[in-house]
Amino acid sequence: MKQITIKDIARISGVSIATVSYVLNNKEGKNISDETRLKVIQVASFFNYKISNNARNLALGKSYKIVSLYIENFSTFTAIDYRYFIDQLTKIFIKNNYQLSIVSSDLKSELHNSDAILILDSSREFFDEISKNNIIPVIGVLTQTKQDLNIFFEIERDFLQLKHFAISCFNSSAYYVVSPKFNNTNINSFLEENFNVIFIEETTKLTELIKFLSDKNVIILGRFLHNVFKGNLPNSKLFDIFTNQFIETVLLCLNLSLQHTDADKHIYYI
Repeated sequence: MKQITIKDIARISGVSIATVSYVLNNKEGKNISDETRLKVIQVASFFNYKISNNARNLALGKSYKIVSLYIENFSTFTAIDYRYFIDQLTKIFIKNNYQLSIVSSDLKSELHNSDAILILDSSREFFDEISKNNIIPVIGVLTQTKQDLNIFFEIERDFLQLKHFAISCFNSSAYYVVSPKFNNTNINSFLEENFNVIFIEETTKLTELIKFLSDKNVIILGRFLHNVFKGNLPNSKLFDIFTNQFIETVLLCLNLSLQHTDADKHIYYI
């Protein structure tokens, strides 16, 4: 891969070459917004405009890449699935010389020892706060950020597949979708707008819900909820959130980020 130029940084950032020069040379007295400065710095850092020792070590196969994972918060009904996701990531990270570090959602300052950041099931506000405090690659997982800056990656579960999955399971019969509440309200809204969804929260009365659903067709999102209900709901089917393809796509995006690759695709729906 050829060395990126100031012209390339300007094109990717959507600003002029002069603006990039002013920002990278830290020239004062120029009317450049903080948002534009941040964008230029992030792009330059992403494409390793100034060769770092870490990049040289990576080329020699000597260094480990540290990936920090943020989880904004989680409920009882998402914790097991998120733990499964983390366990699967850990297994493939070991094979790829990556180290996974779990970061408290309270720590939003710059992560000096990390090479990339994963953010799992967060609000758009949380994602923006983390990405603005760090100039390293950021990958959103179930975040619905739809960032227009193409140094970020985003991996989403394609919940529209639920409709095809329901037809394959129940033909044209009516069905309910049972789901945990996500931190990302856009996901919750999408499910509400497109399905007869029942969200399970800490205060949900499960006994009454099981009675209501006992003779109905049900699709359950997530392994943990499926294990909770499957013995009591004979017509229930699991729709897995973290499929093998989903996890492999997370790794793909991390590889592209850490290799400073200018990829054509930055949003994946799995």
